[in-house]
Amino acid sequence: MVVASEQTANEPRNPGPSWGFRVIHFWDTLLPTPVARWVRTGCAWVALGIMHRQRAASREYMKTVLGRRAGLRDCAKQFDSFVTYLCDRISTAFGEPVHFEWAPGHGREFVDLMKRKETMLMGTFHVGYSDLMGFFMAEFDRPIHMLRLRLANAEDTERLEAFAGEHVKIVWVNEIEDALFSIKEVIAQGGAVAMQCDRVQHASKLEVFEFLGAHRYFPFTIYWLSILFEVPVQFTIAGIRSTRNASVPVFTSPVFRPVQSNRKENLQAAKQHFQGVLKLLEQQLKAQPEMWFNFEPLNPTQLP
Repeated sequence: MVVASEQTANEPRNPGPSWGFRVIHFWDTLLPTPVARWVRTGCAWVALGIMHRQRAASREYMKTVLGRRAGLRDCAKQFDSFVTYLCDRISTAFGEPVHFEWAPGHGREFVDLMKRKETMLMGTFHVGYSDLMGFFMAEFDRPIHMLRLRLANAEDTERLEAFAGEHVKIVWVNEIEDALFSIKEVIAQGGAVAMQCDRVQHASKLEVFEFLGAHRYFPFTIYWLSILFEVPVQFTIAGIRSTRNASVPVFTSPVFRPVQSNRKENLQAAKQHFQGVLKLLEQQLKAQPEMWFNFEPLNPTQLP
């Protein structure tokens, strides 16, 4: 099922011209690997120079995660990592997918849920290659419904959905009422829904958690839906590739299952579960800070 809202003149959009993704794919496949690597690095430095808001967010994040003053080279490493991901995302959209593999000790519970075709909610973040995880799930022969904000100039997302066929369906969440109705319908049909759970801008339910040395607000809607519909929640975090041909490691959280008890107990257990998820995320970010692809100010420690 795809719920699409009409595009408007004020609709948010990806940067660049409508033909930009095709040009990136053309040059990335045409150029020899060493030259393509140099060009991607150059593009990262150009982006760092002209994208002032994203550079400021990168500097704030890098300073926080590194525990020291962040220089331009620290931010450039994050931008460079994102440019590489963008090229891989576009390659996947044009039918040349990257390869994922479970990190040691991870994935067993997730595979069990998928093989049993159990209704579930999948949580992700704007981290590493997590946005491509739905296409990794094609091996389970089960459709994944991914919640996304519709952006103009999104040929890559449209091509990714077409490439995935019946395995991935996009649920556009520009209109929250349509999104909630669609989620309810997918769950009622025994489907799996993937949600990104780090940005607070479009979240209807927020809670405070410890993350990167401060108490910060995070979206909590996925757990409210889990408790309401009595379905499990599991988070996946996909890392980044160490080299062009390397696999992407995937980390998983334990499964949260609401129990048939009072609402207060479920909410307390859900908060403990998500705090554990954020601890796992923080561990991965401290190991590879450049895999944080949010490029937004860190979540607030208090609401206005």
